[in-house]
Amino acid sequence: MTVYETIVILKTSLTDDEIGKAIGKVRGILEKGGGEILKTENWGKKKLAYEVRKEKKGTYVFFRFRGAGGLVAELERQYRLDDSIIKFLTVTCDPKLLAEETAREAAAAAHSASAAHAAVGAAAATESITGG
Repeated sequence: MTVYETIVILKTSLTDDEIGKAIGKVRGILEKGGGEILKTENWGKKKLAYEVRKEKKGTYVFFRFRGAGGLVAELERQYRLDDSIIKFLTVTCDPKLLAEETAREAAAAAHSASAAHAAVGAAAATESITGG
């Protein structure tokens, strides 16, 4: 199966609950179609480069998923039917770039975990020295 990324731009007039429902709907379509969701990020409200459907701003939501090509066709068909979605783009991920990003994220997680461990150790050492 191929890894894809899709960005959806939602109307800014939607409430937080409606944005959550829209995200849930996309997740449901992906899971129902046999896809595996790897990452979901709500990037928030941003100004559009140009006006789309009389909207000057939009709420950007990013998804990375693994699935078959037919799943992308169904996902984009559902995007076109949803009035809250004003724009979307789905692309295939480059496996080399995906591997590099995964390695960077793992290194960052390991670094933050070791920094947290060192901070706990330093606090314990200070406590034993001061007798607290």
